[in-house]
Amino acid sequence: ITEGRAAGERVVLEGTDRLRDGAEVEVVNDSKEVPAGPAQKLQGKPDSKTDKSAALGKVEKPNV
Repeated sequence: ITEGRAAGERVVLEGTDRLRDGAEVEVVNDSKEVPAGPAQKLQGKPDSKTDKSAALGKVEKPNV
């Protein structure tokens, strides 16, 4: 995501098909894995052995 979101906004990454108005969700705070500043543009190909991008923004599925 490069635009349309403000710093600190929370987004749902998994389970969006189960979201309903008023549904309870579990908010997971992995702030140690969230970059403090603006996103940096990556260069080159990700190295699957060292790429930790899948762990960034990890969110539990909502309990509906």
